[in-house]
Amino acid sequence: MYKRTLVVILAVGMLTTLTADVVTQRNESLPEGIDADWWSQVQKNIATSEYEIHWHSEYSEYQSPNRSQNLRFSYYPDGFKVQPRVERDIWSATFKLVEFGRYGNMVSYQGKDIAVQGCNARVSGNGVDIEFENSDKGMRENFVVRKRINGNRELILEFSVLRHNLSMGVEKDEIHFMIDESGGAEVLKYSDMKITDCQGTVLKGY
Repeated sequence: MYKRTLVVILAVGMLTTLTADVVTQRNESLPEGIDADWWSQVQKNIATSEYEIHWHSEYSEYQSPNRSQNLRFSYYPDGFKVQPRVERDIWSATFKLVEFGRYGNMVSYQGKDIAVQGCNARVSGNGVDIEFENSDKGMRENFVVRKRINGNRELILEFSVLRHNLSMGVEKDEIHFMIDESGGAEVLKYSDMKITDCQGTVLKGY
């Protein structure tokens, strides 16, 4: 296990992999009397339900699979864990929000219970809320600043990243993860930085 602390300026991310399962849809004729639009909606609903977040009592945590990206996510009051959807023990990365604030005025993050609705989840914290959205494009983690933090310096979100069998490379607005035993092959990326305030205004970050 490796643990590294990151200081991210106004950061939010989308997690994606370089490889994903390919699902082939069959173009079969429908039985007589079955409306094509109805059947299309049924298929769409089934596909969407595969990304829903549910409580798993055997692990005592909320989880969701992501078939398109071949990933599985676990959700916590202060962050999440990502690992392969089926062969979970190969590698994993756990992201947790530790502190937020400005230089010289940092506050320890405290998240409360997770509220789940379909493919979305939300954690209300002491000044910052965390939103999760699972879809075929990946899992998006949004941060919403609910109150003004005193000071004129840049707003900071400080994370810890616990890794199993992964190397990590940090760029300006992306974090790349490579499997240690595969010659540096990239399997995961945290990118697409974004943040909003409680009015929904997008704040500039990098």
